[in-house]
Amino acid sequence: MNEDNNTTNPFEDAETNDNPMSNGNEMDFSESFSTFNSDNNFNNTYNYTSNDVNDNNQEGPSFFNQMMGMNNSFSNNNQEYDEKKEYNNQGFNNEPNSTFFNQMSNNNYDESYRDMNEFNNTYNGESSYSSQSKNKIDKNAIMQKVPIIVIIIILIVLLIILLKNVLDATETPDIKTENNTTNQVENDIDLLKKRTAIDTYKLVNGNILIEVQNKNDENIDVEVTIDYYGEQKNILNTNKVIVKNIAARSTYYESVIVEPEYKNLSFEITSNIIQNRFKEYYNKKVKILNTAEEGEQLVTEIKNNTSSTMDYINVYAVYYDDKENIIGFYSNSTKNLAADATIKLNLGYPKDETYKIISFSKYEVGINTAYSYKEK
Repeated sequence: MNEDNNTTNPFEDAETNDNPMSNGNEMDFSESFSTFNSDNNFNNTYNYTSNDVNDNNQEGPSFFNQMMGMNNSFSNNNQEYDEKKEYNNQGFNNEPNSTFFNQMSNNNYDESYRDMNEFNNTYNGESSYSSQSKNKIDKNAIMQKVPIIVIIIILIVLLIILLKNVLDATETPDIKTENNTTNQVENDIDLLKKRTAIDTYKLVNGNILIEVQNKNDENIDVEVTIDYYGEQKNILNTNKVIVKNIAARSTYYESVIVEPEYKNLSFEITSNIIQNRFKEYYNKKVKILNTAEEGEQLVTEIKNNTSSTMDYINVYAVYYDDKENIIGFYSNSTKNLAADATIKLNLGYPKDETYKIISFSKYEVGINTAYSYKEK
């Protein structure tokens, strides 16, 4: 190109009156250019312009010098710009450049405010997300603990049930009180009956001897029902006898008188057990000192080895034949035997239906019962 061409120089326009940045506005342009230069774009612009000038046969050095001079001018105006910026910020708007500067400051403030709002929105979004994540994590942690809590509650309930069963098992029911329920009494009686053995013997005189073996640890009474049968297996008569005062772990004998018309009939017995809790029994503490045959009877001497008076003592003698069958029975009793006292009791020989003495091979003497009433 020729130098006569009307090439527009942007730096020359800056000196004309038509340019809005003329008339003392070099400082503002310097700020813009300085900002442009601070972004490291000046060298790229210069290289591009210099190459373009060389292509058009223009004087590159002269153009470069203009550029460098103007850059120095811009640098020198930075300090003035900073002073005027501080001046305008203090509210002094009389300077000619105040309107343009304030406008640019407001634009910068708006951009800063907009950037700050965007930052706040981003931060608030992240905070909201973090809060939601935290709440979600807290809920997940709680849900993970729910099965553990349920298991702990189940274990506590099972422990309470186990402790209750242990306590119930260790409590011994007081079956010896008079306020037992019906079920407790029935269960207790059934157990006593299982441990009680009852046998009967037909004596020579036609009477019936009842033998009760009490294998329980409790004292009992026994109600015995005797049914007499005729030739047609029909019941002709029924007799009820209560065998009383049977001590624990002892054998008791009771003789039942049978009417003459029933002596030759067959019979069967049934029994019921009755609890006896109102007496203290001392069968093993009343001792038989000796027994002798005198005339038509046995004479036996007994002693009360307890420290209290015996309200009642019954002694028996059972007679056997040579085949060891029980053929006769006799009993005698005494009352109010003092502590350490002794007494002799007569036990008659066995007799038949005509009251004649019958022979026997051996006899057995024992204490049927010995008791005193419990103190109230």
